[in-house]
Amino acid sequence: MHKIPFDRASAQRQVIQNNVKYPDIFAAISARPTVNIRPFTQVMESDIQYNLKEQLTALALKEGWPAEPGSSK
Repeated sequence: MHKIPFDRASAQRQVIQNNVKYPDIFAAISARPTVNIRPFTQVMESDIQYNLKEQLTALALKEGWPAEPGSSK
């Protein structure tokens, strides 16, 4: 997510792989009122980074990690 320079193609592949592998997380993120689903050709790098961050956060919570550092859940 923080690689400089940002590897957009690799990040896009990871988002797609996560969406296929974890359809429940994809559905939850997609259902948020602030999320506007668009083709990759119409999104900025920050949008892809946001999506990856949200996917990783959801995966961590799904695995039982605390919601925030230092919290009990």
